[in-house]
Amino acid sequence: MPQSSETRMALWMARLERWPRAGRIALSFVITLVLSGIVWWAVAKVLGIGPLEEHPDATLALGIVVVAGFALYGYGWWVLVGFSQDPAQPWQAHPRSVWYVLLGGIGLLFAVLLLLFGLVYGYVL
Repeated sequence: MPQSSETRMALWMARLERWPRAGRIALSFVITLVLSGIVWWAVAKVLGIGPLEEHPDATLALGIVVVAGFALYGYGWWVLVGFSQDPAQPWQAHPRSVWYVLLGGIGLLFAVLLLLFGLVYGYVL
């Protein structure tokens, strides 16, 4: 019998709730690094910045990536850890939490594909 999407969402939310706080913090950090790397790649492509190349727009690109990284980490902290310090009201997973982790997984897959493409065509080495 196929499961409905609400049942799958509840299953993934329950899995996230079983993670310890430190694990969710680390997960948010890793997702932020992956997505910031993809933002860096996209900004570098748009601005025409090559690897190890001095470019006048490099500071602009770095600023964009830093702002995006802080925004992603703040959002990740909000959906995966929460800002409440009240022990009577522990963190609970939301569908936003599951979507953020899914976005991180898609970002990781995209980053691995970019790396493999770069290795095949000699862009990385």
